[in-house]
Amino acid sequence: MKRFFIPVVTFVFLGYLWFLFATSTVDLVNASSFPIILGILAFIVGSLLFFYIMSRLKPVLELKLMHPLRLSSYGTFICVVMMCAIFI
Repeated sequence: MKRFFIPVVTFVFLGYLWFLFATSTVDLVNASSFPIILGILAFIVGSLLFFYIMSRLKPVLELKLMHPLRLSSYGTFICVVMMCAIFI
């Protein structure tokens, strides 16, 4: 149970954290005089770095790509981001 619980909860937290990063990046670009291209570049670079760190988590890194626990962790991440986007 612990082997399943820890990665899923971690990805729930990371999904919410990524959503906060995305909204703060959009707010920062809207509030500043930076052009939209710099905002898009910051968003893409930040997201790539975030997803790289996320893929290197130890509980998930040890599993194969199509392992059910790894798939459910990424699915949980996507669900949290979509729920935040809909309800906030």
